[in-house]
Amino acid sequence: MEASVAQSASEGLVLLLRPVGATVGQYPHCLIVVHMPIVYFKPLSVNLEEVVKVLRGCDWVAFTSPTSLRLMPKDLLREIVALNREGRIRVACVGPATCSEAERRGLAVGVMPQRYTTKSLAEEIAATGASCVVAFRSSKASPDLEKVLRERGIKVHTVPLYDLVPLERLAKAAAASADYFDYVVFTSPTIAETFLKYYRGPFTFKVVAIGPVTAAALRKLGVRAHIVASEHTIEGVWKALIDDMKGRC
Repeated sequence: MEASVAQSASEGLVLLLRPVGATVGQYPHCLIVVHMPIVYFKPLSVNLEEVVKVLRGCDWVAFTSPTSLRLMPKDLLREIVALNREGRIRVACVGPATCSEAERRGLAVGVMPQRYTTKSLAEEIAATGASCVVAFRSSKASPDLEKVLRERGIKVHTVPLYDLVPLERLAKAAAASADYFDYVVFTSPTIAETFLKYYRGPFTFKVVAIGPVTAAALRKLGVRAHIVASEHTIEGVWKALIDDMKGRC
């Protein structure tokens, strides 16, 4: 029923694969979006004393997702806020959602790249003359940030704050229903891996990647992304879909 309504109204059916708790954003009225979470965030334990010691010897902290800020232990966040207010440590965020989360927690953001990728973030930090960076990330995060910084002679300490754990039953359900949609949106490499563990084709939908890192992960899994959002956010995905619909939206 929904499919026939969508077709008559020149609308697109979108299966959005995101983690539990992630928002879908304000999407265009011409899209019918089904959000199916197929992974969840599992917080990891942190040696607070050791991390604080490292923080006090560095001049930058980097956040590559809002989740790192949401799942950070309160005592650790208080330490970072204090160091930031004292001017002893600066804050870098990968994109607007992460910056908003940081500012909401009392941090003054010093760097946000124009392109919302970890590689661009690393290049922006390096351009400031940074000497040492503490990066708070997922345990499965892309190594681009650390690679670029180390190539520039900058010390990097990575602190994994969470893991992305597959929800197998929902992943199977997503794989079983995917061909009913016009677009399937992948928002991380882990989500791509989880979905493709159960889906084997025939790929009647268009594959959409939120950014180049996810597109590269799909490519390694033998799948070409038809659409890669030029702005690597969920809002960027909606813009890319509107462009792809060529005036029908």
